[in-house]
Amino acid sequence: MEEAGFHVERILQFNRITRPGWYWNGRILRSRRFSRPQLWCFDRFVWLWQRIDAKLPWAPLSIIAVGVRP
Repeated sequence: MEEAGFHVERILQFNRITRPGWYWNGRILRSRRFSRPQLWCFDRFVWLWQRIDAKLPWAPLSIIAVGVRP
């Protein structure tokens, strides 16, 4: 972003909580899709995931960068 001439104002890193689910589904279960019960369960606990996501030790799966032109 800086190489393109923008000033990085803020970087939001989130979605760490999904990393174990992706691992479990893809590596252990060898599935390419999440089932409806898995998605239902995840959706029911979004309030909890939002609170603990930033405290998890692994890298985020999603990043949003906010930049401004000087």
